[in-house]
Amino acid sequence: MKTRDKQYSSSWFWTDKRINLLQAKLESFQVEAEVKKKMYLDAIPVLQSMGVEKFTPKVGEQLDTEKCSVIHLVPDLKNSSGMIVQVLEEGYICNGRILRRAKVGVSRAVETRGRSKNA
Repeated sequence: MKTRDKQYSSSWFWTDKRINLLQAKLESFQVEAEVKKKMYLDAIPVLQSMGVEKFTPKVGEQLDTEKCSVIHLVPDLKNSSGMIVQVLEEGYICNGRILRRAKVGVSRAVETRGRSKNA
């Protein structure tokens, strides 16, 4: 075996020390994820008591640009232009004011032979 092959062999790379380090990092990520989840679940009742509400636009509704941000357009033969076809993130409202718009995917008319199919 050449020295280069020996240097990059799997037995050299995956030593016990590296495996233990990766396992420790994985465990710390899992603990961190659990802590973040608990913080999120604890924050929901507090935000609701302050008047913050989550809203989710329905697929098939016409796009409301006041409440939704368009992330991408989806070519669609079935729906007319401006219809919500996918909800990526919910939005939030506090006492009638929009805190964060919902992020959605919207249909667009497909052009066939220079004419709009859904027009």
